[in-house]
Parts: sequence; structure tokens; C-alpha cells
Amino acid sequence: MTSRLLFQKFSLMNLKVNARRELTLSEYEEGIFEEIDSASAEAIAKSELVEISRRISGEFRIVAGSRVGFVAAGNLQIAVHPRLPVRNLFYLLNVLDEVKFEQEEVQLGKSEQILDILVASFVESAYRSTSKGNLHGYREIEEPSIRLKGKLLFSKQLKRGLVIPIPFEILREEYSEDIPENQLLKRALRKVIGLNLGDTKYINVAKSLLRNLEDVSDVYGKINYVENRINRHYWNTLRIARLFDEGSGFNQNLGDLAIKGFHIDMFRLFEQFSFREFSSRIRNRGDVAFSQKRLELDLDGNYKEIPDLIWQSKGKPLHVIDFKYKNPIQGEIAKPLLEDIRQVSSYASLLSLEKAHIVYGVPINTREIPTKLGVTVFAHGIDLSLKPNDISKQLDDLIFEIGR
Repeated sequence: MTSRLLFQKFSLMNLKVNARRELTLSEYEEGIFEEIDSASAEAIAKSELVEISRRISGEFRIVAGSRVGFVAAGNLQIAVHPRLPVRNLFYLLNVLDEVKFEQEEVQLGKSEQILDILVASFVESAYRSTSKGNLHGYREIEEPSIRLKGKLLFSKQLKRGLVIPIPFEILREEYSEDIPENQLLKRALRKVIGLNLGDTKYINVAKSLLRNLEDVSDVYGKINYVENRINRHYWNTLRIARLFDEGSGFNQNLGDLAIKGFHIDMFRLFEQFSFREFSSRIRNRGDVAFSQKRLELDLDGNYKEIPDLIWQSKGKPLHVIDFKYKNPIQGEIAKPLLEDIRQVSSYASLLSLEKAHIVYGVPINTREIPTKLGVTVFAHGIDLSLKPNDISKQLDDLIFEIGR
């Protein structure tokens, strides 16, 4: 099959003729711009949303991968949409039950931009979650105190010496809104406002919500929280907030050129979705699943392999599984990649297993590949374009097939 059939081609005839030049692609599609200035081309390349190269004829070839989002450089904007229906994107995020899809379909009719829909859904969900006030919880605070109100930190107290026993070095709990859930919400709202996407009314609501979080700390690095019954009404909001928080967003200048962009890695989203769905089904069988467990490849422990999922039963590894998000056209016609087979074979060897599994995010028939390493690799596929209930049924069948 030629490369012409692998991509749906676009040209300047497909672009809107207005002050802003726009190109809209789906994942793994290719577009052509006849002319881009060097500064804009550099900005697009640095965004990592798409690959850009110049042909001998002078045209610019733009190829989308597994990242969805947009990049705007000056008066040029490139948007990449997910190949999945909008409903399925929310399903991957595990917020399907709370999304009102009748309303989403109306929004989809107004805007073709998936990020506009995500912004609207996030802001509406955040508004509902905080409508009765911000979530409060207990947080631990280490501080010196003239009164012993809390747990005495002996190690810190001893470092100060016994001559001056006061103030006490204590650890106490404080009931506050300055907790990880609100810290994540605040950071995601700030990023969404900076993107300036979607209807102005949603940005105004986001600004209002952000003002209500002014007493919450600004935190850098990974923010972790635990889902429980107390923060249940925050779950869906935080799941979308995590998407915006971990997505790559920027708003800056490159010389005189204004650059704005944001993108989401669908490969990573598929990995997170797959581990969540597989592990819950594995637990229902009475077994356990481990994610990102490091396996030492060499005797000195300098090199490590990290499988996506290890299925363990009765304290012993039973199966090892890796998840791969692939080009849908390539996945239908091509055999599993050699690098994927090598990777999972290595996992299986280190775990003393005779089987290894690859799960692709494309609809392929299961393939069995015996190797001379003594490991048989099984390649499976999930059709992510189906309705969520049908995807769930695929996952049930796949777990049964692997675990039988």
C-alpha cells in the first residue's frame, strides 16, 4: 500500500481563507502548506504537536502523530483532533457517567475543536463540584510550637539540642481547603484560562472559580490525591483537571512571534486507561496487577525494563502485558513491530514467563508469534471507535482470553 493511501491529504484548497491560516488534521494524518515563514516553522517544530519538513518543491509537509491539540504561531494555526468520537475520549478519562452528552453534541455542533469541548466540560464539572463550597480535608503540618499540640517529632527535636526544649517540633493536622484536590484544580484552571479557548463565558466562570481558590497553595511538581467517599463529588472534575495539568501547554514569544499551544499525548492516555481497566478486571478474578514495576536487566542493576502491567496470582507473576497506541491504518495492515516483540519478550524472560502480550489500540485479530527465545508473543487489538459498552465487552473478552 502506498503512502498516498496511508494518509488523507490536505492542501491549501482545504484551508479557510481568512486572516488566520488554519489546518485541521486528525491523528496520523498529513497536511500540506505551500508557504510558511521560517520563524513559524521553527515554532511549530518546537511544539512537538506535529512533525514538519520541507519538500524539494518548497511545500511544507505536516504530519500528525498521537498528540492532539493545537499550536498557533502568529497568524498560522494547526489543530490535531483525536480519531476517537468525543464520547470515547471521556470514556478513556473515566468520566463517562457524569458527562451530559446531549449537551456535548450541541457543543460539538457549535465548535469543531475538541479542546473547546474539554474546556467547557471541565469548567462545568468544576462549577458543579464546588457549588456548595470548596472541598476541605486534613493536611499534616510540621512546625515549631510553644505548646505541645500534636505529635512530637523526636528526631527534629533532638537536632535542636536538649538545652532549649521549647519550642517543640511537632506534627499536627489542620482541617483546611489547602489540600491536593484543590491544588490540582487550581493549577488546571490557571492553565485553561491561559489557553483562552472556547466560549468566553467558560473562561469567565473559570476565573471566578480560580478566585475562590486564592487561599490554596501553588504547588510545583506532581500532585497526588486519593479517591475516597469524601471527595467523590470531585472525581470527574479532577480526572479532566489531570488531563489539562499533564498536557503540554505554552503561551510565549519567539522574538516578535506570538506562540500559543496545548497538546495531549493520546499514547499516555491509552496506557493509563488500559491499566485501569485491566487491573480492575484482574482484581475481580482475585489476582493483582502491578504498574511500572522495574525489572533489572543486568547483574549490576544499571539497566532496567519497566512493563506496563504485570499480572500476578498467588504471589507469582502470571502474565506480562504492554499497551501500544498505534496508527489505525498501519495497525490494520501491518504485523506487530519487531521492537514491540523484542520488548515484551525481554519482560517475559526476566519474569521467567513463556508468554507475553501486546495490546494495541487498534482493531487487529489476535496473532501468536513463537520466538526462538522460548517466549510466545500474543498481539491483541482493541477497537476504540466502538461505543463504550462495546469497548468494555472487548476488554472483558480479552481478559478472559489472556487469563484462561
